[in-house]
Amino acid sequence: VVNGDGWDASISSPLHVKVGCPYITKGVLNFTPTGKDLRVIDYGDGTCDAKFVVTINGNSYTIN
Repeated sequence: VVNGDGWDASISSPLHVKVGCPYITKGVLNFTPTGKDLRVIDYGDGTCDAKFVVTINGNSYTIN
């Protein structure tokens, strides 16, 4: 719960981490804040970077 709001989350592709890398490097997380649209978070191809893509209603946003 964040600021009194909840969420649902599920992993649709296993999340991977590498020893020595502080980031999730691969996998897909489905995240839905209460009352909001689904966010699909794709952590990429296994590269150790802070980059991921969030897709909401068919619109994709690269975060890095």
